[in-house]
Amino acid sequence: MDITRSTLRCQRFCFPFLAYHYFSFSFFFLAFVSLAETQESSSKNEQQIPVSAYYLQPGENSGMVLVTSQLDGSNYHSWSRAMKRALISKNKFKFLNGDLLEASRSDNQYEAWERCNVMVISLITRSITTQIAQSTMYIDNAKEL
Repeated sequence: MDITRSTLRCQRFCFPFLAYHYFSFSFFFLAFVSLAETQESSSKNEQQIPVSAYYLQPGENSGMVLVTSQLDGSNYHSWSRAMKRALISKNKFKFLNGDLLEASRSDNQYEAWERCNVMVISLITRSITTQIAQSTMYIDNAKEL
């Protein structure tokens, strides 16, 4: 008889107590997982938004030529103006003028930043003469280029 009473008493007290803590932990865990997924998907979504600097258009590749004349040293002013216009039209000029700073390696947007930074470097390198390109070969940041 004492076992039945203590079992009933435990069921009345323990079950709601344990259920409360179980559901509280479950809610906390799901909220944490949801937050992590939201942060990860927001960076992926930003890469898919055409107005984002991280967006790469479907036909965009590192072999593209953006300006008709290559930089040879004597045509810097006209070349730089044409290149600036081309990069602004692709929403990539922010990598050069400092509006979009290098993301830290721990940032979830670092891979997107790195991919676009390399794309900008490639676009610029394709539009300069081979002699000038050789002197810029070891520059890893579009802003420094």
